[in-house]
Amino acid sequence: MESTSLQPVAGSDSVQFVMNPALPIERDLAAEVTSMMALLTSINMKWSSMETKNGALETAVQELSTKNGTLENSMNDLCSQNHTFTTKNTALEVTLNDFVTLETTVQTLESTIQQLGTKNNALEATLNDLVSHINTLETSVKVFAVNHLGSRNDQNLNSRIVQLDSCIIHLENNNKKQKETLKRKEVQFASSIDDIRKKGNAAMSVANAKFRLVFQKIGLCVDESVPNSTINEVALSHMSSLKSSWWRSIEESNRLKLVMETFNTSFASTVCLIVTGFPDGKVLNVGQVEAALNSLQRQWVIVYRMWGPC
Repeated sequence: MESTSLQPVAGSDSVQFVMNPALPIERDLAAEVTSMMALLTSINMKWSSMETKNGALETAVQELSTKNGTLENSMNDLCSQNHTFTTKNTALEVTLNDFVTLETTVQTLESTIQQLGTKNNALEATLNDLVSHINTLETSVKVFAVNHLGSRNDQNLNSRIVQLDSCIIHLENNNKKQKETLKRKEVQFASSIDDIRKKGNAAMSVANAKFRLVFQKIGLCVDESVPNSTINEVALSHMSSLKSSWWRSIEESNRLKLVMETFNTSFASTVCLIVTGFPDGKVLNVGQVEAALNSLQRQWVIVYRMWGPC
């Protein structure tokens, strides 16, 4: 009966393992060897497929990292523009507060002018009454002087008349000076108010133009009919949304990187286990190898469902 033996291969220096198919044990062994060879072929094919997919996944990771870097640069630019915008907005608020303070001061001055005008009118009425009274007194004095020529009181009456005339002239001069002062102050106040309003409107126009330019740079559609306060709120909301999206993308990227690192570690250890066996020298049987391959396939499907196509 023939037994298993090593026989030389024709035309080669190598030898081949030749078994006697007539022996049951060797038939089973030959079948198991054939199964193992088929399994190894399948492992090699799956290994090649997984290497291809792993390379595609690494490329996707690199592209995502590049996009993440671009997004981070864009976010830094937006943060810089937002800082500049906030600084300019703060300066504008200070200017507007000064403008409001000046406008309040102008209103107070206008109220004071009105009060002075009211007092001036009352003073004019009093002066008119005094002039009327003086005229009446002069008439009475003249009548008294005609009727009492040579009277002792003539000199005193004349002195009183001179004093009254001096008082009238003094009051008229003061009234004239007060009117001129009020007119001059009104002109000055009007000029100051107009200058302040022009500066305020110019500052608002410049600020509005800068705001709209910044909003257009960050991709907002700015309509002239939209109030600046609404544009400011939309811009801040848009920046906040961009910042949140940026943080979410970083968190998702880190999570996927962690998943890939975990999968690669598990994949390498499982393949090492299939190829070299356990640390104590025991090798996996066919069922254990098949179970390990199925586990790797399930992990691969989970990862690619999370990241991209299987």
